[in-house]
Amino acid sequence: MLSEQEKHNCLDVLRLLPTEEIFSLMNTVTNRVVSTRSRKEAIDAILQFTPSVEEFFKRRKISKDLILKYIYLQSWPVPKDRDLHDIIKFIIHKWEKQSRSSSAQRTEAGARRTEASAWRTEADAPRTESSALCVRPQRASEAAILNPIRDRGFNLTQVNNNIRHVYNTTNNYTINVQIQAPAPLAPAQSIACLQSQEQQSAEDFAKWFYSLLNSCNPEMGPRGDFGPQHFWADAQMRLELTTQGRHVSETVNGAEMLAKKLLTFPVVDRLVFKINPGADSVKIRSEGDKKVVLVCGQLRQQGMRVGTFCQSFGLVAGPAMNNSHKVKITLLKMNDKNHSILCLTQDKDAAVMEGLTVSAIQSL
Repeated sequence: MLSEQEKHNCLDVLRLLPTEEIFSLMNTVTNRVVSTRSRKEAIDAILQFTPSVEEFFKRRKISKDLILKYIYLQSWPVPKDRDLHDIIKFIIHKWEKQSRSSSAQRTEAGARRTEASAWRTEADAPRTESSALCVRPQRASEAAILNPIRDRGFNLTQVNNNIRHVYNTTNNYTINVQIQAPAPLAPAQSIACLQSQEQQSAEDFAKWFYSLLNSCNPEMGPRGDFGPQHFWADAQMRLELTTQGRHVSETVNGAEMLAKKLLTFPVVDRLVFKINPGADSVKIRSEGDKKVVLVCGQLRQQGMRVGTFCQSFGLVAGPAMNNSHKVKITLLKMNDKNHSILCLTQDKDAAVMEGLTVSAIQSL
């Protein structure tokens, strides 16, 4: 029988198969003992009746092209001039290495949770106003513990001491621009200026995020570094997909799975996310060190518009991350109806998505 981790790995491969081939493979693996019209139940049956990973890769439906596509989605170096047997050994080796790494991380995380629990017990004790200030570093420590990803995300634009710090697009790339010290502003002007800076940071983020995602489309290139490093380890995505009159909802948990799911759209489906022109297509709402960005646009394929999308992002800054933000929560709605949504006010679901994302990050 496959272990839970092996089932999880095989599931990632099966997700790349069309539905009709899933049912065909289920009939072969189960010897037609199982009958279902549900794709999910068919996949569950395949995994349940598969005795080992080696047997899984022996199935004809798990072709070399499918395996290479899976390797590409993992951003692993594709073994060149290798036969199918060597490629399968390469994948199994990667899976075993990841399993050992995950086991070590769980052990370390358990020890850290014990330490964090001790901090919380002390923090929950009655405290005066002065002692309340001492709890802040404890919470920051917890936040650092809960974020095992060391790579820095992007930095939203900030201005300190006449230096503008622009978000980094790689793990070690930051642009610092010297700017002229502005004249003191009246209160009303200060608010307007701050709102303008916030809006610009939202537009910069949207352009950066979708440019990076679209670069993974083989027809676009060169490929960027889109991956789990831009999400919190416990990030969550809610996907609402309407295609050919059918509506599908899916929840994706964890930075790794979330990044993989988003990558299927440019890599497998060859989709390009194009933000609609104009400031009304991007909106930002700040909640302290938490921000909600809302974006709408078109879905394009081979230069043709094939649908629309609306996506909200809950961005959270880490105390130990120099005010960098990563995606904590995202809601993505995709529709294959080729109608025009020019701005967020025309999308009836945009306000609902914004409200849900704000509520979610406020509860953190």
